[in-house]
Amino acid sequence: MVNDLSVELTDILLQTELTWLIRVCILLLCILALALIMLIRKQHEGKRLEQLVKKRTKELEIATEAALAASNAKSEFLANMSHEIHTPINAINGMTAIARSSGDINRIYDCLDKIKSASNQLLDLLNAILDMSKNGQVNPAATEQTLVLSDKEPSDYDFKDKIILLADDVLINREIVIALLEDTNVTIECAENGQVAVEKYCSNPDHYNLIFMDLQMPIMDGYAATRAIREFEKGLVNTLQERSGIPIIAMTANAFSEDVEHCLREGMNGHIAKPIRVEEMLAIAEKYLS
Repeated sequence: MVNDLSVELTDILLQTELTWLIRVCILLLCILALALIMLIRKQHEGKRLEQLVKKRTKELEIATEAALAASNAKSEFLANMSHEIHTPINAINGMTAIARSSGDINRIYDCLDKIKSASNQLLDLLNAILDMSKNGQVNPAATEQTLVLSDKEPSDYDFKDKIILLADDVLINREIVIALLEDTNVTIECAENGQVAVEKYCSNPDHYNLIFMDLQMPIMDGYAATRAIREFEKGLVNTLQERSGIPIIAMTANAFSEDVEHCLREGMNGHIAKPIRVEEMLAIAEKYLS
């Protein structure tokens, strides 16, 4: 009987231990399941955050590109407006200077007609700008060159036997330069665009002493023409230009500092801002032709 009681007690203890062990296992399984659920939720939240970061990054990139495009558009607009405004002003100033120095009545009348045409062009441009401003569509510090400007007249200079290549697509601009330097005895040959200028220079580089290069021209602009000339000069042998390259002076209505720096980076030696000041042009001519 005692043995039966002992066996029965042992069975009870075994069952109790088994029940406890099962409960512990169930508890461990619950803990593992909870940990797995938390891990899955964390991974899901991580993916959601990653997607959110990617979305915000993409939106920021789009906003940055839009701001950059707006800034570039503004810079381009200002550069174009600077060019369009300075071109007629250059014509007015240049033709005024020519008329004042001329004793030919027919030439004076021709200058006055061109001044009137340039004034009308400037007025139309200003009206267009005002119209754009009313419609809400329109939302320089030049780098100075070290030049010694004097009060001497063009006739005080003598650039005989010197030849300037003048590249400018606007006829009135070419007329102004030729007239301003007429009394200096310099010879001026013209090119109506950059490509013609390159062809003329490369066909006979020792023929020219100085190039005045407009920047905004059809077919080939002044920047591209200058690069082509400098590339051509790398292959020159036994010529005057082999040593240092022909001086190229930019003639530009875009007088912002970045425009001037761009000219220098492209291989130009300096610049003349439009409207052209005769004193500055004479100083540059003296610097490179004397």
